[in-house]
Amino acid sequence: LAGALAALAGLLAAAQAGVYTLAAGGLVLMLVLTYTFATRRGSVAGLVVMGLCRATSVGMGLAAALPQAPSPRLALAGAGGIGLYITAVSLLAADETRCRRLDARRWLPAVAAILALGGVAVGAGRRPHLSVSMLLAAAALLRIVLVTHRLGRAPAPGALPRAIGGYIRALLLIQAAYCATQPAGLPLAAGLILLQPLAAQLGRRFYAS
Repeated sequence: LAGALAALAGLLAAAQAGVYTLAAGGLVLMLVLTYTFATRRGSVAGLVVMGLCRATSVGMGLAAALPQAPSPRLALAGAGGIGLYITAVSLLAADETRCRRLDARRWLPAVAAILALGGVAVGAGRRPHLSVSMLLAAAALLRIVLVTHRLGRAPAPGALPRAIGGYIRALLLIQAAYCATQPAGLPLAAGLILLQPLAAQLGRRFYAS
């Protein structure tokens, strides 16, 4: 009952931002229900739905920002890239309770992050203020690479769940990099950066994935 009421409240809030936002919110809800009730944990379908859910939630925010939303190319790069990144992280998290060799698979989030941040790099040559966005993109990628390096090929017990939490927290920097591509998004980028310490504290108390 609580979940149904929360979903209804979310849809009502989305409706206040317009019909496109409501449609995106309905799609997010459908994907959440699909992941919860129609896919098996760790299945390929579940991982894809998880990524689509994150990408669609980004699209919901873009719909709410209309007509001040960024260019369609940048918007699609951001939504698709973030969805791809979450899919890669979810792939590692699928068997995080079992000790196993990861080898090259541990680099999937880093590769996905490079692709996710490609939209930021493409837009960097257009406006001078995008140097801030590029700096945030570099910081996000550096953090992800460091998490991956510490993880190693054969993680010790408990190392993989900690790494998953680090990958998820790095998403704040990826989102901040995209926000900073627009002058109006600079305050939002600053807010996401300020959430980093809070995310780290919460990560010590709650399971991130």
